[in-house]
Amino acid sequence: MLFKFIWFLRASALRLLYRDLCMLYIGKPIFWDGLTRFKLGHGVGIFPGSRIEVLKNSRLTIGDNTKIGHNFFVDASAPVTIGKNCVISANVFIGTQDYNWRMVGKQGFKQSATLKKEVIIGENVFVGLNSVILPGANIPNGTVIKANSIIKN
Repeated sequence: MLFKFIWFLRASALRLLYRDLCMLYIGKPIFWDGLTRFKLGHGVGIFPGSRIEVLKNSRLTIGDNTKIGHNFFVDASAPVTIGKNCVISANVFIGTQDYNWRMVGKQGFKQSATLKKEVIIGENVFVGLNSVILPGANIPNGTVIKANSIIKN
């Protein structure tokens, strides 16, 4: 009974943050960094075990009725847009930052500048289990990405 009460309080707090949302499901535990830089649509579902990092000068937008599976990880150093009615399976990684590999040999790994590129996922997209979406990816509407895929620009 206490468990259900805690879920109720948690859902109520999220509805205060996102007043116009209905049927929002966000599973526990989820690590969020940069909560104020999120834009979530109606009916979004994010299952437990996810890690969502939205850094300064960036934004994560998730469209209406999008469902995200367990252990989702997004590093939004640059903007990430996920369209409406998408299904993102479990264990999917979306990254927006990479190293400038041409400079690593000259400057060393830690001093190398990072490259940040936006990721756009269109509407009605299915992303299969264990997929990786790399910086600069632009996935068109209606795309089906099979399991264990790597998508790059």
